[in-house]
Amino acid sequence: MFSFANPHLLYLLFLLPVVAGLYIIARIARRRKLMRYGRIATLTPLMPDASRYKPGIKLVLQLIAIAALVIVLARPRAGAKEEVSEVQGIEVMICLDVSNSMLASSTIRAACRDFSEPNSCLKSSSTSSTTTRWA
Repeated sequence: MFSFANPHLLYLLFLLPVVAGLYIIARIARRRKLMRYGRIATLTPLMPDASRYKPGIKLVLQLIAIAALVIVLARPRAGAKEEVSEVQGIEVMICLDVSNSMLASSTIRAACRDFSEPNSCLKSSSTSSTTTRWA
């Protein structure tokens, strides 16, 4: 089975012939403007950098790119079947506060009060700086 997730975007493909028609109208207008200055066969050698085929090739490549972009945006799907399944489970979230506020000694003392032995988790070293360790 072949389907699109956004089939309404495929209507944008109708713009491709419009763009091609505008290109043809612009080429006809260009030719008419060149005819004002003289015969095209005489003017062609005076414009060596103006390619006759490059604008058409550029247009075709741009139209192909736009068509591919529209098709990609429509999100084609093939061989997919929708299934409804019920999953049961438990969600577990573990949070760890690593902010600098948790480094304060008052926070650790408050946490130690929750244990049966209040001073068992707080140890200080004898140096001038205080080091806090959990037992």
